[in-house]
Amino acid sequence: MSTKAPLAPAPYLRLRSVLRRIIPVGIRHSRVLSGLRKRIGRPRSMFNLVAVPCVLCGSKSFSPITPNRTAPVVRCGYCGFLYVNRQPSESDVRSYYELETQEGYTRNIRQWQREQNARMEKVWIEDMECLSPWLPPQAKTKGFRFLDAGCATGFQLVSATERGWDAWGIELSEPIALELRTTSGLQVINGTIEDGLRALGADNFSLVLMSHVLEHMPKPRSAVEAAYRLLKPGGLIAIYVPNGEGLQARHDFEGWEWSGFPDHLWFFSSMALRRLLVECGFQVEGMWTCVGHSDAGKLYDLVKEQLHLDNYEQAGAVAEVLGPMGLLSDLRIVARKPIKPMDQTGG
Repeated sequence: MSTKAPLAPAPYLRLRSVLRRIIPVGIRHSRVLSGLRKRIGRPRSMFNLVAVPCVLCGSKSFSPITPNRTAPVVRCGYCGFLYVNRQPSESDVRSYYELETQEGYTRNIRQWQREQNARMEKVWIEDMECLSPWLPPQAKTKGFRFLDAGCATGFQLVSATERGWDAWGIELSEPIALELRTTSGLQVINGTIEDGLRALGADNFSLVLMSHVLEHMPKPRSAVEAAYRLLKPGGLIAIYVPNGEGLQARHDFEGWEWSGFPDHLWFFSSMALRRLLVECGFQVEGMWTCVGHSDAGKLYDLVKEQLHLDNYEQAGAVAEVLGPMGLLSDLRIVARKPIKPMDQTGG
């Protein structure tokens, strides 16, 4: 299956057609399109920055885009990757996710379950349904091996178990992992995905999901390499991350809902995410952007405001075209572990 290429010409033509129908004649469409492609500004101040090598290419050359934050975000001067300049240690990250006590987490997860609304339930279902074109026939049978790396509240594990899959989760927060095991009876390992590899063994799963997880991890390359080893030959990995080159990130990075620290340490573009998976041995089979876990209302407000639209129906028509252009806030990629490892010549 061919990869969906972001920023393809056809979506721009469709967007121009949509704009001609809904934008007042007095507004030049070229100016609107130019505004949608606007890049994040790059302040020259080097306040509070240190020489952190880029996780993708290793370069220590960068330019700051949010220099005055507690944890400034910079753009790699060689490959363009966005990342937090002062990276926390692995122990700091683990401590952050274990601040909640088991009692407190139990109370919170039950509150979350009570407040779970139709929109979020639909989002979680779509997280799995969008993988259908790539799943093998064995996914319709019991015992299909599935791993949710960073399973959080365990919704995907419950869904996978209901499908008859042999579903496992990995969760860094010990209180969360304990609660899911004791209360929900789910198979959850406490720790990192590298810990999961040591506990579960290599070549053990047909599908690994990392939904809004990779951007939290201090060592994303190590995490993807561990996922590669966990997968059987021919197995699939699905990674969902906030889109660092999406419209909302470009318009107001600091006001973007996914820019928070210390939750998010890396801000992937389609090029950066593809490069990371290919360098770890995967064959990319699909890539796209969608609203996903993002707040659709904020997106529609931005489109409506920037394009001077009359209503949200018009904003929705524009938003539908932004996905194929690679401009929505959820970036998703599906890749496969080759049945035969590729040699150094690419064969």
